[in-house]
Amino acid sequence: MYTVEKVKALAKVRTPDSFGTLLEIFRSDADIDVRREAVSSIGRHNDSGRIYDFLQEEAFSRDNPMELVYQMFRTCLYRSRDDTRFSDLRVRMLDFWRNEILDKMNEYYDYRQRREKPRPVSRITTPLLLIGDNTKTLQTLPANSIQLVFTSPRTTTPANIPTTHRTASILRGWASHSVSAAG
Repeated sequence: MYTVEKVKALAKVRTPDSFGTLLEIFRSDADIDVRREAVSSIGRHNDSGRIYDFLQEEAFSRDNPMELVYQMFRTCLYRSRDDTRFSDLRVRMLDFWRNEILDKMNEYYDYRQRREKPRPVSRITTPLLLIGDNTKTLQTLPANSIQLVFTSPRTTTPANIPTTHRTASILRGWASHSVSAAG
């Protein structure tokens, strides 16, 4: 059984055999910290081709915990400076995972490269709870920014039908995805 310290020591060797051992540790060790260190050590290895192949194979597996995916993404970030394959992989990972933490890692990396402040995000990236009269509240949101609307209580009672129709009209104007009423 490996420890994080043993994996770090193995990473310093940087031979084809050590790369293979790191792959084996990644694939077979149950300890998440050891596996994460194996991913980190693979990313620091000398063989860009094998690193790229490893990331191609593992970075899109939903079986891998996100901790490992984040470490793989970090490798893509720092390798992308010198190798466009990793830049492309970085973009594909962002698109595949659509994950706010990966977005922030990417944003911070870009900031560090440019030494500029990151541009503000023009969309809501975290869930938002709006409380109030939905016919007024929805009108305060930017166009094409709604992904899901959940109302409670249901608005399809006879007394609420005028409100339901106004809400549906507002949603048609603002929603970026089709909206259907649930009974």
